[in-house]
Amino acid sequence: MRDSLSSVFSYLFMTAVFISVISAFGIILILIRSFIVEISEIEKQTGFIFLYIFLACIILAPIFLFISNKLEKYGKRVDEV
Repeated sequence: MRDSLSSVFSYLFMTAVFISVISAFGIILILIRSFIVEISEIEKQTGFIFLYIFLACIILAPIFLFISNKLEKYGKRVDEV
């Protein structure tokens, strides 16, 4: 059970990192586009949404990694006994 739970948090970590990379790419594209041409209000809102998603993933990814490592270490300790 702990092993599967550890795997779930590991997959959540990988998903959060992947989503943060995608949102960072979107933020960079919108930022570069704003320097070259005038952007609309919808593009500004989309950029802020990407920023919020990026910040949430940056906060959640280390938490998921920490929980995954703790569960993995706890599972190994129980198996050794």
